[in-house]
Amino acid sequence: MDNEKKQVTYNSSITGETQVTFDIQQYMNNRAMFIGLMCNEDGYEEPFGDVTVNLSVAAPNYCGY
Repeated sequence: MDNEKKQVTYNSSITGETQVTFDIQQYMNNRAMFIGLMCNEDGYEEPFGDVTVNLSVAAPNYCGY
C-alpha cells in the first residue's frame, strides 16, 4: 500500500492557496472517523483545520460529521 502523503491545494479567499494533506484517524472515545487537514509550515507539519467534528451520536460507518 502506498503511504506517501498526497498534497491537494486548498484555495481560500482570505489566505490564498495552501498545500494541505489529509489526516484520517479515529476519535478515541467512540472510534468515529476523524478527518483533518495538515499544512507544512517552515518544514514542520502542523494542523490546518478539522473537516469533521466529534458528536455524541452514532454515525453510519461510512460517514464523518
